[in-house]
Amino acid sequence: MEIQAGASGDEAEQDEDERFYTEHRDELLSALRGGCGFSGGEMFNRLEQRGDGGVGIANQGATCYMNSLLQVLFHTPDFRSAIYSFSHDAARHGDEARCIPLQLQRLFARMQLSRARAVSTTGLTDACGMSGHTNEQHDVQELCRVLFDALGRSSVPLRKDIERLYEGRLVQYVRTREPHDGRTYESSRKESVLDLQVPIVGCRTLEEALRKLVEPEELTGDNQWQCDELGTKVDALKGLEFESLPQILHLQLMRFIFDFQSMRRKKLTDNLSI
Repeated sequence: MEIQAGASGDEAEQDEDERFYTEHRDELLSALRGGCGFSGGEMFNRLEQRGDGGVGIANQGATCYMNSLLQVLFHTPDFRSAIYSFSHDAARHGDEARCIPLQLQRLFARMQLSRARAVSTTGLTDACGMSGHTNEQHDVQELCRVLFDALGRSSVPLRKDIERLYEGRLVQYVRTREPHDGRTYESSRKESVLDLQVPIVGCRTLEEALRKLVEPEELTGDNQWQCDELGTKVDALKGLEFESLPQILHLQLMRFIFDFQSMRRKKLTDNLSI
């Protein structure tokens, strides 16, 4: 392989990556469309096996939070297959450069096919309108929700795939701690969620944190619950229950708490066994 004088190692690897991608473009597009008698994932694996460490994602300044999310999503086979099944239509989805599902599809394809150490996310960040803001850190959970929303608004099949894979249903409830006249009174609200926020303060394991999450809070004394049906305040239990779990349970560990002594947010650095 010839390298032009003055070209850096990273530039040379990017050039090699581009050439490899160009050489396999027809096979790649065929695989994305489900052709050649293979499913997309199987075809990609036959084209080019990734190394043990996989392909990295180049940092644009402060995009490590985004890169970690993209790696998680890429290494989720069902989600990756859903992205590969997307078909761009200029009349419906507009310019290719501004189409988030297409740019994510191309990024995943390069991560699947590339032999370089890292690939660029510039196409995706440009489509997301993040140009000029890649030196700013953002919350990864918020990014995930925004990305899922953008994908769902771009494509009904993608929205259904995301809901099929990640959507769970919770019940937020407040109920009387003791029966009144043989009846337990309750106020509840159901909600659909694509991720679950798990407080981890004081927990040594994820299982302990999840048990703590569903442990009801007691509402007593000055904090009693005003039960409209009984017309009075009563001792109650407040908590959440799972009505249905998704195929993929997406957990967001709440690593930041508010420290009332310093009156600032504090990051938890304790180990948590998974």
